[in-house]
Amino acid sequence: MATPHVAGIAALIAQQGSNFRGIALYRELRRRARRLNLSARDVGNGLARAT
Repeated sequence: MATPHVAGIAALIAQQGSNFRGIALYRELRRRARRLNLSARDVGNGLARAT
């Protein structure tokens, strides 16, 4: 179920600036993710956030 949520957050970020496309959008998604105290193997980059 994470895929639709992350796709929605990506759309919100892409609307904020024209420079958020492709790899730049991917990096911004990773930068905004809140790190969790769990293995990256289990939770990936962390909790996706729209802020």
